Amino acid sequence: MKRRAFTLVELLVAITIIGIVTVALTRAYTLGIDFGQRIDASREIEAKRLLLESRLRALLECAWLSDNETDPYSFFVASVGGSAAAGGGNTGGGDADTITFTAADLAPPAAYLNSTDDFETLNELYGPQGGVTEVALSLTAYGEAGENTGLFLRQQRPADGDPTQGGFEEVVDPDVEAIRFEFYDGQQWATDWDSGVAGLRRLPAAVRVFYTLTGAAERSFIVRIPLSDVTPDNPAGAGGGEIG
Repeated sequence: MKRRAFTLVELLVAITIIGIVTVALTRAYTLGIDFGQRIDASREIEAKRLLLESRLRALLECAWLSDNETDPYSFFVASVGGSAAAGGGNTGGGDADTITFTAADLAPPAAYLNSTDDFETLNELYGPQGGVTEVALSLTAYGEAGENTGLFLRQQRPADGDPTQGGFEEVVDPDVEAIRFEFYDGQQWATDWDSGVAGLRRLPAAVRVFYTLTGAAERSFIVRIPLSDVTPDNPAGAGGGEIG
């Protein structure tokens, strides 16, 4: 029987089909790799978000004010640009990007709990533990930041009545590019809070935190303040954006 040979046209068609299939498979493989990388990046960002939100939530939920109206050692102050002083508040206008407050029953740092150093060394590294803690959150470092950037956390144990300085500072998350806070006064969200203002020595009912991580869109979450007595029936002020 005579065998029929491939024609040039048939050979070219076969090569073309093989080329198309190869390109499609390569494209599918590349898209699969890109998708996997995007998923990994999304998971990493989500893990950072959960860790950051958990840390900030644990701090804010411990916010505390003394019942003594004249007590200078407890406060809750919001400000702009990293400067906070009781009775000064958000004098710069705009959304507060810094909060400084006193906290009760705040757990010691994990590094402190896991350390095997002696008491004197721990006291030198982390300061006294227990009692009322002064807490400050800001994108602006209170001390020398060096090359460090991101969200800074300053803690001072015990609180000394000066919300502008003191204590030990660390970077909570270097990937925080922006942060701002709002405060629920029982009627609406306010852009300012200052417990040093006469007649407003109270904690907000809740704090809403807006933040942006590198390479991600802005996110927000709300933290209720357990020790606040502010409610819709007992608001902190008349509302209207800023308090104070």
